[in-house]
Amino acid sequence: MAIGVFWRLHDLPGQILLDDEWHSLNFVIGRPFFSLFFAQGEGANAIPQNIYSGLLLQTLGGSELLLRMPSLLLGLLALIVFPPLVEKAFNRVVAVVFAYLLAFSPVLTFYSRLCRPYAAVCFFGFLSFLFMVLWLRRGKAAFLYGYAFSGFIAMYHHLYAAVPVLTPLLCLSLLKLLPPGRRPAMKSAQMPSTRMMMRAAAILIVLGTVFILPPQLQNPWWQRVVGVGGFDIPKFVDLFGLLCGTPVLVYQGLFLLLFCSGIFYLLRDDFLIGVLVVAIGGAFFFCEMISKEENAVLVSARFGIALIPIAFLLVATGMNGLFEMFRIYSGGRTGPTLAVAVFMGGLFFMSPLWRIYRSPNNFTNHSAYEESYAPTDWSVGGGRNIVSLPPLKKSDVPPFYFRSDELVAADGIIEYPMFIGDYFNPYYYYQVFHKKRVAVGYVPELRFSPLSSRNESVFGDTPIDYVLSRLPAGRRRRRFENMVPLTDAGYLKRKYTRWLLIVHKDPQKEFGAAAFPLFRPLPVVGEILLRAYGPPSYQDEHIVVWRIG
Repeated sequence: MAIGVFWRLHDLPGQILLDDEWHSLNFVIGRPFFSLFFAQGEGANAIPQNIYSGLLLQTLGGSELLLRMPSLLLGLLALIVFPPLVEKAFNRVVAVVFAYLLAFSPVLTFYSRLCRPYAAVCFFGFLSFLFMVLWLRRGKAAFLYGYAFSGFIAMYHHLYAAVPVLTPLLCLSLLKLLPPGRRPAMKSAQMPSTRMMMRAAAILIVLGTVFILPPQLQNPWWQRVVGVGGFDIPKFVDLFGLLCGTPVLVYQGLFLLLFCSGIFYLLRDDFLIGVLVVAIGGAFFFCEMISKEENAVLVSARFGIALIPIAFLLVATGMNGLFEMFRIYSGGRTGPTLAVAVFMGGLFFMSPLWRIYRSPNNFTNHSAYEESYAPTDWSVGGGRNIVSLPPLKKSDVPPFYFRSDELVAADGIIEYPMFIGDYFNPYYYYQVFHKKRVAVGYVPELRFSPLSSRNESVFGDTPIDYVLSRLPAGRRRRRFENMVPLTDAGYLKRKYTRWLLIVHKDPQKEFGAAAFPLFRPLPVVGEILLRAYGPPSYQDEHIVVWRIG
């Protein structure tokens, strides 16, 4: 557990808001608080998260850490709550292996550190599944209510949670239709009564009709993804690599062996639970076959995020079954215990988390770090697949970033402008070479020409100035740690002494985004910066540099 806590907390206050993290903040600005209970906006928004963000702005004000707090708390709570429940539903060996996989999962760590609804989907979706298992094994009504209410909360955060929540209930209903003599033999898990199943269904139907259905009908964003594209084999292979959490093929093969063994042992020892797990996996695969939002493996991983701990449960079950088999044939526990230790040790040393969360890195939430866990070739950058932009190249990085004397003497860099989309953000890539702390700047009350973004949904080519300038003046500043108003020269000179402010003249050209009319900050803000900081200390064809303090 301590390992998982470390990864989820490491340098989190220093992380800059990136990409989809801006959706909720943008959506709630200027809206009446109670309207957030009924309007979802585009598919990137989640009503519970919007309610939290709106409440935050009305009270404490925004900050990077506070906006991410629900995901962080649920990510940490999963480390505490899930292993004891898994032990209660299965056994101690399964719980220990499961807890270790949970702690080292790069995908679950990543979404525990984001201002997005997926940590909640994972937590409540898997909690609903565990309550279902306990309900079938112990028959207590408390587990039924836990399943239904947890499942509702998961689906309220994202519709894809319906796969792990509703599939088991539907599968039980179909099994219930079989004549008693033709139902498969069951061991510890037993079919619940029709009355109990109807009670669970009633809870989900009522809550779904009241809270989930109206905003979906008001803005049926899901219609734009169903029937678009498909799920090809290479994408499935890449998704499995994300699930394993390591690029090492030998380990991935072992993971697959344990995964398949887990299905076998679960079907053999607890057929009903095994059928439900297989049904959930099949339902997710079917949904991926008929829908696709974006051409990114990470999108499929987050849509199916509640299935990741279920997959870990299968791996742990497979290891437990093989452990017992080898123990019986070897006549002792030494060999099997050593095999388990080697498996866990391999995961420890081969984890990409050591590379992703190596300091300084103010962009650990950048999708380039999560698209693949293969060894990084820093001659090119990533994170540009969704819009098919050419890869960033080391040869295109402005020469100033390669250890110029002025940069060596600086304590950090404030970059400007900052665009919301990961694919328009090369600053994570530049940081690989200059190895300085980074913050990003914005200009309050900056007026833009018409943008593709709007208050309901913000697009990647939008500068962060657009969102932050719409915040009420009293809530805008002093709480955000890594996004600074460039017009407040006094504040910057106090807090960012010995830092550099780097302004990029033509991001469209420098970032290799010729197809996008990206905002050019000069000469729009040039006079503002000249008045605040005096003449620049350096400039070339790409950048203008000011010393602060």
